[in-house]
Amino acid sequence: MVKWHFIIKNLMNINMSFNRDYPLEHLFISEDVRGLSEYSKRIRNDVMEYVINLCKKAIYGNDDSFDELKFYTDFLNLVEIDVPSYELIELIKFIVNQDNNINYEKLNLVINMLNQNSKNNSNYYSHDIDMLIKKLNEIEAGKLQAYEYQNVLQDAFEVIFSDQLFRKRSEVKVNEGRKRIDVVFSNESKHGFFYRLKNDYNIFCPNIVIECKNYNDDLANSEVDQLIGRLNKHIGNFGILAARKITDDKLLIQRLKDALRDDKYIIYIVDQDIIKLLELKKSGLDREINDYMNSKFEEIIL
Repeated sequence: MVKWHFIIKNLMNINMSFNRDYPLEHLFISEDVRGLSEYSKRIRNDVMEYVINLCKKAIYGNDDSFDELKFYTDFLNLVEIDVPSYELIELIKFIVNQDNNINYEKLNLVINMLNQNSKNNSNYYSHDIDMLIKKLNEIEAGKLQAYEYQNVLQDAFEVIFSDQLFRKRSEVKVNEGRKRIDVVFSNESKHGFFYRLKNDYNIFCPNIVIECKNYNDDLANSEVDQLIGRLNKHIGNFGILAARKITDDKLLIQRLKDALRDDKYIIYIVDQDIIKLLELKKSGLDREINDYMNSKFEEIIL
């Protein structure tokens, strides 16, 4: 019986040019058939284009497209063909940022599927993560590079929580434009830390608010009060205060605990946390990422 998946695998791996046809049995040995180049490239391009179109349809709630996408990604894994999961996720995020008519339940399923597929690829996210860590370490604390710090932070959160947080926005105007929020993500999570916030803890958090403080010194009451003032019944009641480092973490945690009296939930993140989370993401350890965030949250609620 012919193993068709093996034949297709080798057809898609052909990349050279031969002047004569090879017998069918040579399709079982990829080293001998690396040459029907235009045919091979056409097959690969057609398959990848079809997978892209399935992704687009699936995130709008098309059940048939989602089922077919799962079949294709499973099949391509079976024949050891790498699906460009990172590129597909970036494309999907671009679509989400342009269109609000997305089926977020299906969106999460598609992202999870691609993330799972990508775990077999050791290069997934590696370049981006290495660059983010390098940039973060190079940024000097202080007003001069405040925007660079904010940009790196928002990109880091986008990578770390690629299957939980969507629609990244920066410099978001609130209170009729009188105030601004550094970074806002839509919380469309169906699992993980941000899902637990809204479902297990009943915290109103359709958006995740992040304030980025590129300071040399510890954060004062005014920085905590500023973020408290950004949280409300419209945007949400969960925020993240990002800073370069904290020397007196006990004092800051007490200030964040005080905010609980107004049902405002704020955790803090420093460079060391961001780098740790990025390294966990690079290793594909999503469960450990959620555990890490849960421990940060427990610092203020326990």
